Order: sequence, then C-alpha cells, then structure tokens
Amino acid sequence: MSKRLDYEVSSGNVFTDMGLPDAEELKAKSDLMIAIVRVIEERGLNQAEAAEIVVKPTPKSRKHSHISVSRARARQPAGSRKSPAKS
Repeated sequence: MSKRLDYEVSSGNVFTDMGLPDAEELKAKSDLMIAIVRVIEERGLNQAEAAEIVVKPTPKSRKHSHISVSRARARQPAGSRKSPAKS
C-alpha cells in the first residue's frame, strides 16, 4: 500500500516560497555565492587564493565606496555625526 505525498510546487525561489522579505535580493545573493563557489572549485583554489581574488578591491570600487560613505555621512543630521576619536 503506497501513501500519497502532499507537496507544493516551488516558485523557483525558495526564499519567496518561505515568505521571506527581500526574497529576490536573497535569491540574487545566493545565486552569486553559488557561482563564486563553483569558480573556486573549478580553479582548485584554497581559501587564501580565493580571498585574494574575491576581496581585492579595484581602484574604481574604492572610489565608489568612498563616494557612498561620503554621501551617507552628508545625509546624517549634524548632531548625529561622531567626531573621530582623539588619541
């Protein structure tokens, strides 16, 4: 005697199926991480070699990260900005 199993067809995004907020962003991050891991495995890289490739900032990315931080600071109310620590 076989039992009938109930199941639900996936939408293709497990995060959406689970009802999580920002499901599309989570799916994109997950897909990117899977792609990175596959490249690391295909190239036979160890953790240090992979980190050197993945984490190494380019001059362009450093420029844009500085702009983002500057803009974020400019948006903060004057009283909420912290002064640099003095030594």
